[in-house]
Amino acid sequence: TALSQIAVRRKDDRTMGLWIVPMMGMVEHPTLETESAVRTVSTTTTNADVQTAAQLSLGIIAYQLRDLEPQRSRAIADETLQQLAQATDFAEKVDALEVLGNTGDIRALQAIEPLFADTNELLRQRACTTLRRVRTPQAIAAIFKAMTTDASAGVRSECAESLSPQVQTPQMIAALLEAFHQEKEGSVRFTILAQLGRALP
Repeated sequence: TALSQIAVRRKDDRTMGLWIVPMMGMVEHPTLETESAVRTVSTTTTNADVQTAAQLSLGIIAYQLRDLEPQRSRAIADETLQQLAQATDFAEKVDALEVLGNTGDIRALQAIEPLFADTNELLRQRACTTLRRVRTPQAIAAIFKAMTTDASAGVRSECAESLSPQVQTPQMIAALLEAFHQEKEGSVRFTILAQLGRALP
């Protein structure tokens, strides 16, 4: 399409790239041409911001394809899981986690579970955020455990925020109410309360 051609041709143009590339990831059924163009931008642009936008868009494309073309979706997630496994520093891990979170791939939990015990608070926060689209009982349980046991209020608050798409059942609402009453930190209580506000009629 014309949009794909423009994205590749203007891949080093930050303003154009940050406008076009995210838009390409949001289409309801991304074509192979769209995926290929975003992938080309992510690997060839000289602009770091455009590269990040393209990588995040690939994750969103995987999410959009999860039911329509699961094989393509899984292939993108495979690449991201490999990048996370090979990441050697904080920045590389964060980048891979953000893309993985966009994919919504159910294998994310197994890949990031060790990060819930990491000494780096920001990585533990990212671990919760990565699971926001993984709607399995195991992922919800992992987020909820971190929300109620992590020593950092920042992590607990991030985990509560990450439950937003998951707060759909009476059991989860009841669990959040209990967590709200047990939580001592005001900022975390506020986040939990906001989640309850979205869930309750």
